[in-house]
Amino acid sequence: MSSEITTHQCPLCSYKAKHKSYLTGHMLIHKNESEVTTYSCSVCSYKTKWKKDLPRHMLIHNDASKVTTYDCSLCSYKARHKCYLTGHMLIHKNDSEVTTYNCSVCSYKTKWKKDLPRHMLIHSDASKVTTYDCSFCSYKTTRKGDLRSHTLIHKEVSEDVKSAQNQEKNMGHHEPEVCLAIKSEELGSEEEKDESG
Repeated sequence: MSSEITTHQCPLCSYKAKHKSYLTGHMLIHKNESEVTTYSCSVCSYKTKWKKDLPRHMLIHNDASKVTTYDCSLCSYKARHKCYLTGHMLIHKNDSEVTTYNCSVCSYKTKWKKDLPRHMLIHSDASKVTTYDCSFCSYKTTRKGDLRSHTLIHKEVSEDVKSAQNQEKNMGHHEPEVCLAIKSEELGSEEEKDESG
């Protein structure tokens, strides 16, 4: 029996996954909406290729007083999902208490494994990095989810919806990948389907 860990490599980009199901989910980012089932919000124009993302999105339309939150016992942080709170708790730990991920080019280090590949983009040849450009202004980003959040400033969205979306956006390191990382026991020892999609 081999002690090597099997990784599943995306044939279209550098993404690697420990579990085949993560790669299957990731592959949706390489498909056009016309090629896959999309899940649409019944309240706004949001749509996604990932079925599990729609219920999380629907929380922004809920009355905030009716939403269960998970509160940090060490600061004022509140989360709508327990796994976000678990990821947040790394902020309160010293580097010596958790696994850190270090850049091989500069002194950058992080407690969140998913942040290192994102950081490494600054060391990449810009012509080889996929960017998502706003069709209304000069904004561009390497993350599709960030573009989706950004384009809200160009739409007439109710203040309540904007507020909820900003709250979700401002969660820092509390992204969907953290949930998956914790589930796969790879955070502190890893994620994901990269929410590039």
